[in-house]
Amino acid sequence: MKLFLLALLGCFSAPSLIASDHIDGPVTTKHGVSDLTDLYAFPSPSNPGHWTLILNLYPLAQKQSHFSSKVEYSFTLREAEIVPDGARQLKVSIKSSGEKTITCRFVTPHDHANHTATCDAGNGMKRTVEFNAIDTKPDSSGLLFFHGRRSEAFFFNAGWAGSLINKGKISPPAKANTLSSTNVLSLVVELDLNALFGKKVSLVALTAQSVSVDECTGQRQPMDRIGRPEVTNILLPARKGEPELRDSYNQENPFHLQQAHAAAYRGRMTRNLAFYDMSDGTADWSVAQRAALVEMLLDDCLLINAAKSASRAKSRGYFSIETDVLKGINSESPGGRALTDDFMDQLYTYMINRNTGKAISDGVNAPSRAVSDSFPYLAAPDTSIRAWIKAIIGRLVTGSR
Repeated sequence: MKLFLLALLGCFSAPSLIASDHIDGPVTTKHGVSDLTDLYAFPSPSNPGHWTLILNLYPLAQKQSHFSSKVEYSFTLREAEIVPDGARQLKVSIKSSGEKTITCRFVTPHDHANHTATCDAGNGMKRTVEFNAIDTKPDSSGLLFFHGRRSEAFFFNAGWAGSLINKGKISPPAKANTLSSTNVLSLVVELDLNALFGKKVSLVALTAQSVSVDECTGQRQPMDRIGRPEVTNILLPARKGEPELRDSYNQENPFHLQQAHAAAYRGRMTRNLAFYDMSDGTADWSVAQRAALVEMLLDDCLLINAAKSASRAKSRGYFSIETDVLKGINSESPGGRALTDDFMDQLYTYMINRNTGKAISDGVNAPSRAVSDSFPYLAAPDTSIRAWIKAIIGRLVTGSR
């Protein structure tokens, strides 16, 4: 048992969760209920024509972990289009009008034994369910909603990631999923995006946000946000002597980046991407190519093509719309991010060799527990003694609450 605990301590050293969006700044680390970890969007496998949006939060959630009536969660969606950007170049343009927001609010009793939550998407799409209740009968609008504790779907090798981020070293792959036997709190929304917008839509930009709400004054304080999950912990980490930018970045309003801060974010991303590019000893990105990538990343969102909702069978996975656009191709991919997308390997390969060389892998290629084709798609929480110990030790070592 002692060796087991020491191993867990090693897994959850301070930098061990530097991947995806887990524990991605001093503020969110201290407020687990506002710490957004992952955002997913994919065509619903059990309800053709609908899309599933999943927002995970509260890393290393324990049995008693709960949502709070003091925190509001929202999915924000805007229409987008692919437009010309100079000779033979394309870019994604996100429209500033017609924004749609799906808001999740909680009523939490004092004993925290149960939660009641309401998902309000507007246009008559509103649903209230109890904590951990599996919603199986959509209303006339087709809206389904789930909130509860589920198994962590994100998968990665922390040691591998740490070597790349800190040393620029590409280590041999190893089947060591740092987040196996861990759980999160999850919000799952399934709906018809055409019904949400009141018309047929195609390219849509999606982000999510947590906001602290003072129940007495109504004052609202942005806590965390997420679009593309790699931004804070992979593209914005500070090197020695550099200022911490992640809390500032997390508290930006989605689609409303403060221009006074943009130069700092742009410079940090550019520097880190150049560092990763050289980790294989070869410069695969030109200055202009890297600059175009950074500008796309500053519009921090998941891109999904709602018109391609029939199947992901031919999808190339996470970031596929973006890579097509950066190559000057008007993408036909559904985009988004599925629960089984090996987003970390896709990211590593693109950053390091721009998808022009051998695929790079950390050795972990699937969630620790199999996901389902039935709503809410995420696996049930891991209730093993290992999961309990991992949550206790992990939250203690990382200083999470």
